[in-house]
Amino acid sequence: MTANEEKLIRRLNTILSKPINITLIETEHKNNEALIAFCEKLSQLVQKIQLIKESGDDHDAPTIGIGSRIRYQGVPTGTELEPFLEALAFSDSGLTHISESLKNRLHKVELPAVLSIYVAPQCKFCPQVVRQVLPLSHLNKNIQTVVIDCTQFPELMKEKKIRAVPTLILDDQFRWTGSVEVDEVVGLMIDRDPSLLGASSLEMILKNGNAAQLAGMMLEKDQIFPAFYDVLTHPKWPVRLGAMVVMEELIDK
Repeated sequence: MTANEEKLIRRLNTILSKPINITLIETEHKNNEALIAFCEKLSQLVQKIQLIKESGDDHDAPTIGIGSRIRYQGVPTGTELEPFLEALAFSDSGLTHISESLKNRLHKVELPAVLSIYVAPQCKFCPQVVRQVLPLSHLNKNIQTVVIDCTQFPELMKEKKIRAVPTLILDDQFRWTGSVEVDEVVGLMIDRDPSLLGASSLEMILKNGNAAQLAGMMLEKDQIFPAFYDVLTHPKWPVRLGAMVVMEELIDK
């Protein structure tokens, strides 16, 4: 961490009005120690930041969580740091730069949505996209956002065939590279066909304890959603268990 980065971080001491929790989900990944060092330094520099450590699955990437809906897979350095700090600030104040018209549209997003932003520390265009997207999760509980540093986790970049940054992916289906029109992203989240939801969004429904809702959505469409098979055969037992609860609900109905 550079002296300038420490200076930027210390400014939060005059901005935050109350204690804020950040969650570090630790795994056996080789970059785990780097995330630990960053989070511990962050909590040392900013007194109101409280660090909570949790254990994740060893094969997953370590993650920094801001609240329950914003996650970082990677240490936010370079151009990534300021948007990360801004996310901490608006999680405290609730103030964002989102227009009132867009806030009103966000209320119409009723289906779970997972937004993944692939970035790199030296990318001059990445911060703008991150700044545009992160407040969406803050303003709507159905939207989760994960920011992935491609230089720290190239395997995640390769998995999604990312060839340039910034790249924004909605629910593993819709993709934007370079500039992003947030109105367009929100419009897609509002108008999506539930049967086209990706596995990550279906998993989000189950994690929120809404198995009956998912079963109802499939009954209404009179079909098993294609991505549901990925959830039913998920490598993690709790996810498979949630999918089985859905199946029991379908059979019962």
